[in-house]
Amino acid sequence: MTVYIEYVLIDNFFIDYILLESAFALLHKKEKRRRLFLCAFISAIFSLVYPLIVVNQIILGLIKICFLLLVVSVCFKFSSKKEYAFFIGLFLGLTFLVGGGIIAIFNLFNLDYSAEISIALMGIPAYAILRVVKGAIKGIYKRRDIVSVSYKCELRYKGVLVESMGFIDTGNGVYDNDSPVIFIDLKTATRLFSGGIPSVKTIEITTATGSKNLPTIVIETLKIYRGDEPNIYNNVTACVIKSVRTGFGVILHPSLMEGENYETKKSNQKIS
Repeated sequence: MTVYIEYVLIDNFFIDYILLESAFALLHKKEKRRRLFLCAFISAIFSLVYPLIVVNQIILGLIKICFLLLVVSVCFKFSSKKEYAFFIGLFLGLTFLVGGGIIAIFNLFNLDYSAEISIALMGIPAYAILRVVKGAIKGIYKRRDIVSVSYKCELRYKGVLVESMGFIDTGNGVYDNDSPVIFIDLKTATRLFSGGIPSVKTIEITTATGSKNLPTIVIETLKIYRGDEPNIYNNVTACVIKSVRTGFGVILHPSLMEGENYETKKSNQKIS
């Protein structure tokens, strides 16, 4: 039985720790590890005492919630009551999501919850679920940020007109001499250059993986729609790359967007 209690203590400490760390990460707030450790340890100790409290289930639930509110308020500092309330809601949401996920996994593989090995290893699916949840939420936020700077684009080359969605990349500081360079994916380029991508000059582009020479074509017209009326640009240098992002075919240069205060440097800079 002593081993069983140790399993419960370690398991609850680990799960509480990763829940707290995940909630703060999604809140974009960094906390010192010793505070996370202290709060997770206190919560793990409470998890041993909690089943021994003999009261009405509703009162027991209120006790658990009050304990959580107290421990979090003591261990961590928040800039406002709103931030504190948001963190509590986020932590509880992650807790229910992880709990439901663990139950689903155990039922799927027909595992016994009460077995010591199951209790000892319960932190593994909890960690995996939180990784997936954090990745999905960050992906949604990243996608939302991109959509907020996305625009409908029309590209014309030798009478061929192609529509595609583009987004501003503030990391795109690439110029071809004095001409800002946009990037189009291979699918968009194939549609635009229906007779095949013409043989043109290349420019050196530096990315996170190194430098490479990529083909560029001067397209006749680029229209960027911001509302009903487009901004029209003539003779824009376009660089062909394999892919952009799902749902997009064009990476726009910040300097093309009138009314935006972007700083760019005229050099073969890194693009994201």
